Amino acid sequence: MSLTEPTPQDPPLLSDRSLAAVVYVLYLVALGTAFTALIGFVIAWQARSHAADELARTHFTFQIRTIVIGLGYVVVGGVLTIVWIGFLILAWWYLWSLIRSVKGLLTLNRGQPIADPTSWMFG
Repeated sequence: MSLTEPTPQDPPLLSDRSLAAVVYVLYLVALGTAFTALIGFVIAWQARSHAADELARTHFTFQIRTIVIGLGYVVVGGVLTIVWIGFLILAWWYLWSLIRSVKGLLTLNRGQPIADPTSWMFG
């Protein structure tokens, strides 16, 4: 049995929409483990440039911004925990990340693009 090189006509194993759903699930799991967020970020970063349709591209952009903005919240919140307000910022980040991931997953399930993928709030 020989291995053959994939040809351009071979369909991808997962569609862009399925990949976007996987990234949302990885982000939701990351709220407890954090490591899966890095995996989701890499998938979204790589898939965005290869996404065939605009719907998937909006979701990948939204997912990338979720991690980048969220990292900012975590850094600022972590530093400010010495004056206690950081705990409120970290609580906000957790809730914000949860809402963005759930809303994105539900929007993807309905087959709709993210209305404003560059939004700082919930798209």
